[in-house]
Amino acid sequence: MIDDGDDQRGHSDTDRVVPVALDGARVDHALAELFELPTAAARRLLHAGRALVDGRARAKGDEVRAGQTLALLGGGRWLAPKPDPRVAALRVEATLIVVDKPAGMPCHPLVPGEGGTVVDALSASFPEIEHASPEAPREAGLVHRLDTGTSGCLAIARSAATWRQLRAAFAADDVEKRYQALVQGHVAGARTVDAPVAHDPTDARRMRLDPSGRAARSDVRPLASGAACSLVEVVMHGGRRHQLRVHLASLGHPIVGDVLYGATAANDAPWPLLHAGSLTLPGYARVVAPLPTALLAAARARGLAVQPEAP
Repeated sequence: MIDDGDDQRGHSDTDRVVPVALDGARVDHALAELFELPTAAARRLLHAGRALVDGRARAKGDEVRAGQTLALLGGGRWLAPKPDPRVAALRVEATLIVVDKPAGMPCHPLVPGEGGTVVDALSASFPEIEHASPEAPREAGLVHRLDTGTSGCLAIARSAATWRQLRAAFAADDVEKRYQALVQGHVAGARTVDAPVAHDPTDARRMRLDPSGRAARSDVRPLASGAACSLVEVVMHGGRRHQLRVHLASLGHPIVGDVLYGATAANDAPWPLLHAGSLTLPGYARVVAPLPTALLAAARARGLAVQPEAP
């Protein structure tokens, strides 16, 4: 699966090692943090005995220690179809659906029947997506992914043929992906970050710049700049996990709300204010997702005059 800068939710699908930063945390909070799950979903998994700490079931209030392993257990049907009005279709074609993913919603389940994800919601109206990615059934036709906290354009194939075709296009970087991000500090001019990205061996939650990592390039230009923050557009090439978050932080401009990469904590940004504003796939017209209310409100609260239309 092509990781469009985002949603791997960690190193592997079902196991995470607790980092030092989470030593002593409640197990439900650690589970939510490491797997990028809503806390309520983490508690449901613990209650059902489908989340283990070093192979043992634990209560949600138990503490975890650095070095312990959290694991999720699967089994059964991946999807739990249920409509969700927050998942709005931007374009519906015979072969493809593009939705405006809401911030805070995972793209796909990590364990069968988890529920509450984009593909669960979409499969209630488009049941064919459940069989559109036979090599990756939990992804239900997703041709790329976004972080749980990232909003905007997300493409889902309606057939296996389209899924394979578009996965190949993402792998070849034969797509145009434009993001908008509210970042800390004044961004004066256009910049390009051309720097490989790799997993941070000291913290499973993070990526880092690493010459031995996978090639990644981000073209950054300011759309509106103030003294405290700026709205930037980023064209992403490469699509590595957390690519934009790492690259923007490397410029000294972490995304507002991205505490993991050095941003100051903000009450109005529970997750990084990053939005997949437009997507152009080969053979399809460009799709645009307007800036979300939360990002607009945060920008205006910081003195930026920003319009809802994505560039």
